This record gives sequence, C-alpha cells and structure tokens, in this order.
Amino acid sequence: MTPRMDDRTYLACLTPAGAGAIASLAVRGPQAWTIVRDLFQPSHRPLPPDPEPGRFWLGRLGEDARGGADDVVLAVKRATPTPWLEVHCHGGPEVIRLLEEVFVARGVLGCSWQELERRPPARRRSSWTSITARSTGPLRPSGPPFGSTTPPR
Repeated sequence: MTPRMDDRTYLACLTPAGAGAIASLAVRGPQAWTIVRDLFQPSHRPLPPDPEPGRFWLGRLGEDARGGADDVVLAVKRATPTPWLEVHCHGGPEVIRLLEEVFVARGVLGCSWQELERRPPARRRSSWTSITARSTGPLRPSGPPFGSTTPPR
C-alpha cells in the first residue's frame, strides 16, 4: 500500500541557515512519536506511551552507530490528530545533518519549514507501519537571516 501524502512523517529545520547556539527541528506525522521514542534517551523520567501536549523532556537524541547523539529538549506541541514535536538541539550544521540522517534512515522525509506548513494534517492514524526512506537532500533552514526584516520567499 502506498502511503497518502498526509500519512508520511516529515522533518523540517525551523531556524535560519548557518551556525547558531540552538536549532529547532519540527517532526510531524503519524509516526513522529514512535520514531522519536526509539531515538530519544530521556535524562530522568521515561517518555509516556502517547505524546502529551505541553510536555517536554531533556535527553539525548540520535544513534551511536550513526555518529552519536546530541543533548536536546524534546517538546510536544500537539498530540492529535497527528503528533507535532519539536526538537531543540545544538545549532551547528553538523549536528543538524547528524539528526537529519538519523530521521531519514527511519523513513522520515526532510522538507523546508514552508513545505511543512503547507501540508495538511493527517485525518486519521495510519494502519501501515513503515515509510519508504527517501531524502529530499540535506535540510536547509529557510527564511531570512536572524535579525533580518526581509520576509522569507
């Protein structure tokens, strides 16, 4: 069965291109919580079976086999109908690339934040369990440079 467009899980960088202290990544889609739960090691309390809006956790995200993990803050923005998560990590391009590779290896599709905002939320939970791995290339944060008054294209 080929997944519908809104049944896929997406990753987008929300912060402008370039090195910065912090980067924010959005993970949205029916498999977002499942994938993040597999990749995230919380510092203290374990992640619940289902996402809880407004909750956040400090921990490490990544895979040692793919180059390591980064200290991140995981935040649940929305749980239903489709999970919307944010990962706040170190802002260097290598960290962003590492996390992108880890997510893409799990079938998450990379896109720009503008593309992510245009996607309709899934109306139902999908019954299929795997997503065909396909990368749209390296995540390239879009938008004006920090402090710029020029609107994004």
